[in-house]
Amino acid sequence: MALAHDDEAQNSAAAGGGPAPAASEPSDHEKLAEHFGLGFMGARFVPAATLGPGKTVVVTAQGDAVLTIGTDEVTVPIWGARYWFHKRVGLDLALGFNVASGTVDRQVPNPDPALSRSEDSSAPSTKAFVAHLDVPISLYSTGHFNFLLLPEFDIGLSGSTYEGFETSTTGEPLDLKLSGLLVGGGLRFGTELSLGFFDLPQISLQASFGLRVEYRKQKGRIGDAEMTISGTELGTTWYGSPWNMIAGNLGLIYCF
Repeated sequence: MALAHDDEAQNSAAAGGGPAPAASEPSDHEKLAEHFGLGFMGARFVPAATLGPGKTVVVTAQGDAVLTIGTDEVTVPIWGARYWFHKRVGLDLALGFNVASGTVDRQVPNPDPALSRSEDSSAPSTKAFVAHLDVPISLYSTGHFNFLLLPEFDIGLSGSTYEGFETSTTGEPLDLKLSGLLVGGGLRFGTELSLGFFDLPQISLQASFGLRVEYRKQKGRIGDAEMTISGTELGTTWYGSPWNMIAGNLGLIYCF
């Protein structure tokens, strides 16, 4: 009986039969398909207008008011949600904000120490807001790795107000309003690494890099005087300093 059984197995193998191959183990990403996640999705750098070098508002001999502003940016971390509709396509929605404020301390010395004084005032707060959307597309996943394509879109706003910054010709106080605008989008290639090797496949780190275009604008207005600085930038993802590059291209997601 054993011999006959062996002959049957050999005949089956010779005929092209044989045992079916074992099914491959699904990747950590495939195990979390149709799951919802929350996390940090990097940072964006929103344009902001600042006081210009020298005197911000100058009135010429002809009576023209000339406003001069400077340029800056506000770093805004963005946090949001990710949902994979199936193992190939998902959706990310994220928001972020940043509010910066401070004080101004001016020392006014006098030859007579009794007349020396200090002047304290509040610096205007700068507020910035970012909304982010991207569509992660899983190109290939294996084990703890998931390789992604990330079409994305961002819009960001910033603003601050200096109350009573100047006085009009009629004696009315004039507020200086400063604002910034970011409209950007791009296409990134990224790698997602889950912590499955630590038995934590629901936590993943993401790094991405790619092509990005941004429209950036800073604007100042006081009374009827205005100044606007705007431009469009196109290139691979750029963020100036090494820290900005890290903050702008890394993410951390926790899936439930």
